[in-house]
Amino acid sequence: MNLTTANLVTSYFSLYVFPTGRRIYAMLELQRRATALGLTATAEHAARCVAHDRHLHKREGRYTPLRTLQYGPEARALDQVVDRKLAAVDGYLESQMRMFEEDSERGKAATYLRDRFFPRGLAAVIQQSFIQEHVYVSELVAAREEPEVAAAIAVLPEAGVMLDDLKAANDNYGAAISQDEGRPTAEELRLLHAHGQRLMAEVVSLAVGHFGVNAPDDHNGLRHLLEPISEQQERMARLRRRRRRVVDVDPDTGDELPPDDEAGELPDDGEPPDETGELPGDVEPPTDDGELPGDDTEQPEVPAA
Repeated sequence: MNLTTANLVTSYFSLYVFPTGRRIYAMLELQRRATALGLTATAEHAARCVAHDRHLHKREGRYTPLRTLQYGPEARALDQVVDRKLAAVDGYLESQMRMFEEDSERGKAATYLRDRFFPRGLAAVIQQSFIQEHVYVSELVAAREEPEVAAAIAVLPEAGVMLDDLKAANDNYGAAISQDEGRPTAEELRLLHAHGQRLMAEVVSLAVGHFGVNAPDDHNGLRHLLEPISEQQERMARLRRRRRRVVDVDPDTGDELPPDDEAGELPDDGEPPDETGELPGDVEPPTDDGELPGDDTEQPEVPAA
């Protein structure tokens, strides 16, 4: 691989974290070009990237930060019911620990169950968000199927009755908040974004691999195939140089969306960082000649290999 090819490849592996619409738009065009060139594997992988990001795009449209979710009076009332029943379970186990000797059968069972159900204390459970508490209680109730938990409950059958009651309340609780369970969390979107970015990087790898093996000197062919990505890179670099936010684009037309109507982006406080923890566009990738976009410092000329 000569120096020109190396610089070209490096530029494509210094990718921004693309907003979803930009990634879809770039991959759709790249898929068309790969198909025209007969690069089946690259085209198919680009199609998988598009399918993944179409799903992500829909999920982003449903995103709302947890702190802004509004629950109805039924969910709020059931949250208090579940809290009281959790407190009752914790209080019962504590009373058994105080009533019976530590090395007695009931004392041991109560200590084990309390540590198993509330390892960080009761407050750590009831202070969670509605959805988090519901999930935690569901896992707590399901734990009674574990052999050690089942054996302890056999010693303290009252605990089993209380868990049955807690399960019924938690099921009602989950039904009341289920209207919001379909909304993605910020963490889910971060994971989806990271996977979409990896899929795009894999498409680039396939393209570079093909030309590196079959046409190592065909720089124009590689540039043409990956041009949809490089065009988005350049547009995002221009926005960053002008200190403007990297807005998303319509995934089918490529038209930039206005900042206050970005269908494929998260709000400012929820925009997912890349895997290094930096926000999309925070790092300027090098250009083909090794310069950073916007860097006016003269670079020494590198002789051709």
